[in-house]
Amino acid sequence: QSALSAGQLLAIPVGAEIRVNNSVQYRIVQGPISAAAMASFESITQSRFLGLNAIYKTDKFSVGFGHNQRENSAGQRSLRTTVFGASTNVGAFALSGMYADVNEANPVAGPTLFAGLTDPTLPVPVPVPIANAIVDRLKQDGNLIHAGVRYTLPNASHVTLAVNRFNDKRASNADVTSYGVAYTYPFSKRTNLNVVLTKFNNSANGQAAPGGNGYLGGVTASAGTDSTSIAVGLRHTF
Repeated sequence: QSALSAGQLLAIPVGAEIRVNNSVQYRIVQGPISAAAMASFESITQSRFLGLNAIYKTDKFSVGFGHNQRENSAGQRSLRTTVFGASTNVGAFALSGMYADVNEANPVAGPTLFAGLTDPTLPVPVPVPIANAIVDRLKQDGNLIHAGVRYTLPNASHVTLAVNRFNDKRASNADVTSYGVAYTYPFSKRTNLNVVLTKFNNSANGQAAPGGNGYLGGVTASAGTDSTSIAVGLRHTF
């Protein structure tokens, strides 16, 4: 997980936000097959979130599928995400690919944000048309594609090359492409050195910027401005 990860392209607005309260999950593992289902309930009769996935994995290849659907606090259809992924090992090479469809016609945080902006007890409430425009910017509609290859060297270090592309189908058409290289060198069985170089190419309306290891990114100073990230890290497992 680094700035080179495909999910970095959906950092702002948060297109993959699936954290929920009052949830239950069931997971099974049977040989090469694993699957999970998760649900969150606002009440006994109304489901607020439902997610499921299934993965088939062997030493040579793996293929997986995941889907989640959610409603916001107003009961409106909200985030829908469907993901397909696969990987295979060919000698010292590991190839990976992923396709994701993301749609959020009614933002998860929309009702709460709108109520906060237009609260009549505020000194200066935000006018309703402006509040609606702000909420509208949180909507998502697009496709995310990832392709990557990792090569393991004789000294057990490895080099990873990856390219990611988000096709924004909203009126804003804020497409963005990221690509880069990551290198991992094992000092020992428990200590790794990691170096990651990532470039974000924004379209005329794109404004995405990469984040650090484990963190989501942000935005560039202006639309159409590209961004570059370099990260160096040391990881030790106790």
